[in-house]
Amino acid sequence: MTAPADASILPCNEGKKFLGTNKDSKGGKAMPFTNTRLIDPIHSGSMKEEIIERFIDKEIRLRDSSTVWLRELQGGNREKLRSFFSMCSPEAIRYRFMGSIKVLSDSLLDYLADTDGSRHIALIATHQDGENDRIVAEGRYVGLKEQPDAADIAVLVADDMQQRGIATLLIRELNRIAWNHGVTHFRADVLADNRAMISLLRKIYRPVSTTINYGVIHYELSIGCRENRLLEAA
Repeated sequence: MTAPADASILPCNEGKKFLGTNKDSKGGKAMPFTNTRLIDPIHSGSMKEEIIERFIDKEIRLRDSSTVWLRELQGGNREKLRSFFSMCSPEAIRYRFMGSIKVLSDSLLDYLADTDGSRHIALIATHQDGENDRIVAEGRYVGLKEQPDAADIAVLVADDMQQRGIATLLIRELNRIAWNHGVTHFRADVLADNRAMISLLRKIYRPVSTTINYGVIHYELSIGCRENRLLEAA
């Protein structure tokens, strides 16, 4: 069964991180579950804060008239992030991390929660459920050291919040933030059986290139405002 688009994943190597560690080329130190290393921000700190501030505590009305709040992920959201991943279906997790993960490790959770506001940006959508404010979606991009104008992107939406346009919303906001930080291309690896996410990517972007290897489709996506269809897809 193919998951709805909002539950599908644009992995940014976290699945590969979980399955193994890489060595730091400078000191030989094991990097916790990472194939992607961050680089210094392209813009100044004031520009970074200005860009991110536009998206903090932003109320969004969804297709079904329900609302979510769009916020930047903070370190204090670590345990809520753990709860969010734990409530997602095994299929959604497989698409997100390119493999089965029963329990999110502390190392992987630390990595996901440790954003820098520039080259590793994470946004969350929260929904008021009774007295609890829970994370119902997360999206992020991670800048590439070897290609300063490119970043990996990932999105995950809780099963009970799918088909409401949240995935498109997160991609749109990440696209705008990345563009203002000098990023011109996103990379995405999508499992070949993830038809819903493949359809969503084709709806939003005009891929620069696509390749497939061992059941994984690798997309190179231009995020320039003139070269994608984010507004039409919203």
